[in-house]
Amino acid sequence: MSPNPKKVAKTVFIESLLAIGVAFFAHQYILISFFEPSTFLFPLWKIYAFLFFITVAFCFVLVRKLLNGNTQIMNTFLGLTILKMLLAILFLTPLFISEMDDKHTDTFNFFIAYFLFLAVELYLLNSLLKNTT
Repeated sequence: MSPNPKKVAKTVFIESLLAIGVAFFAHQYILISFFEPSTFLFPLWKIYAFLFFITVAFCFVLVRKLLNGNTQIMNTFLGLTILKMLLAILFLTPLFISEMDDKHTDTFNFFIAYFLFLAVELYLLNSLLKNTT
C-alpha cells in the first residue's frame, strides 16, 4: 500500500522549508555582505514570501488532485507552472517599468529564489509520483 499523499507532502514540505530557510539566510548574508540594501526594488523577504505562497498553493492543488483519486497530475503540474511564470512576470512588472539603472541584481535575486522553489515543486512531484504509482 502506498503512503498517503498528505503524509508525503507534509514530509516534503518540512524538508523543503528547512532547505529554503537555510538558502534564504545564506542569500541574505551574501547580499548584505556585497550590496547596499537600498539598491534593491524588492527586499529579499518579499521575493521569498511571494514564491512561498505560490508554492504552497501549487502543492495544495497537486495533493488535492491526488486525494480525489486522479493520478494523472502532469497536465496539472504543467498548467500550474505556466501560471507561476505568469504570476512571476506580474510580480516583476514594477521592476521592468522602473527607472532604476541596475535591474540585473534584482532580477538575479528573484530567479535564484524562483529556481529554488521550482526545485521544491519538482521534488514534491517526484515524491508524489513515486509513492502513488
